[in-house]
Amino acid sequence: MAFSSIAIGKPAAAKPPTAQMLVFAYGAFQTYVPPAKSPEQIALEMEALSTRLLQTVMEMEQDQLQSDDELSLDALQRNAQQLFRMFDQDRSDSIDFEEYKQMLAYRKLNLLESKAKRFFELVDDQKKGYIDEREFVIAMYITNYLRKQKQPITMGFDPAQTLSPTDVFHQLDGDRDELLNTFEYDKALELLGVPLATKRAREKARTKFPKSSSVISVEQFKRAWVELVDVRSELQKRKVKGFTGMIAQKKGKRGVRQMQNALLDAINQEEQNELRAALQAKEEVIRLEKQHRDAEQEEARRLFQQQRHATTSMRTKEALRERQEKMDRKKERTIKDRQNREERRLLERVETEAEKRVIHERAVVQNLMATKMERIIRHRARGGDDIMNLRDRGLKELSHDLYHGRFNVFQV
Repeated sequence: MAFSSIAIGKPAAAKPPTAQMLVFAYGAFQTYVPPAKSPEQIALEMEALSTRLLQTVMEMEQDQLQSDDELSLDALQRNAQQLFRMFDQDRSDSIDFEEYKQMLAYRKLNLLESKAKRFFELVDDQKKGYIDEREFVIAMYITNYLRKQKQPITMGFDPAQTLSPTDVFHQLDGDRDELLNTFEYDKALELLGVPLATKRAREKARTKFPKSSSVISVEQFKRAWVELVDVRSELQKRKVKGFTGMIAQKKGKRGVRQMQNALLDAINQEEQNELRAALQAKEEVIRLEKQHRDAEQEEARRLFQQQRHATTSMRTKEALRERQEKMDRKKERTIKDRQNREERRLLERVETEAEKRVIHERAVVQNLMATKMERIIRHRARGGDDIMNLRDRGLKELSHDLYHGRFNVFQV
């Protein structure tokens, strides 16, 4: 909105009385056009990019990026990180629309901002407002299609610089709801070459606007535009095949309808080609990524098998070594146990022999003592020393221990 005047009024006779003031703004809707950069500024930016490219270690050369030859997707992916960092001037790890336009300019592509925005949105899958490294590779690869589209310039037609109804629609769709109101509708028609200076022209344009709605969709807008625009000049300007040499022969409503349908088909075909190019680039990137991922998985699988084989071999050797050590330890334990048993057997034998010797010595001593006692007893018996006189002891009965011997009797 370009404001021309603002009026502020306070109602004095409002019922009920209120202190709220009224603000009225008067103006006209205008398409926002960003300030154009001067040629010197563009040259400085391109020189800075060239310097940064020369300072970046890549397999791709600067001439290859700016040449008319197609960029190899494999080369783009190999140099994706360096290219991404080169155009990511704010170091945000993302490429916004302004940085995307610098990439297009570096590739010598002069697109309308609305068309560049549409290609940017085609690459931005999640509608984040910026693209990551993978999406940037897709955007670089799509430039091959855009460079091919520059070839019709030699025939007097530049698709990149020709306004498309879809491009204008999205450029004026400020709230991004895929709908245009009446003000945006009129402005879009004017930008596409439909004159609305007279009241009759404006009324005719309003007849193509949906009567039961205050907004119009993109498909309805394209149909309204082809019915309002000078279809002959548009077909001639866009070099539509099959109609460039027969435009003067098409007369009557049927001929006009055929030309309108042909123009609409050409626009839809161009959009489908752009969408197909974007989808093809995505599929190529996905396919190449899958190949790289499969190759990495195969290499990882090979390394894993090799590592597992080495680990298995090492574990087998370790297991054999441990088994041999275990057998050696078991053999040593068996030998030690045998030695210990033999030692215990010998010790037990020595102890048994010692006990037997002690018992034998004790028996010998006892026999010797018994023999000696026998001799003493016989000697005393011969001398009469073994007669016991118990008359003066005052015994009423004989002691129970008397049969144990004479010694016990004397202890009574």
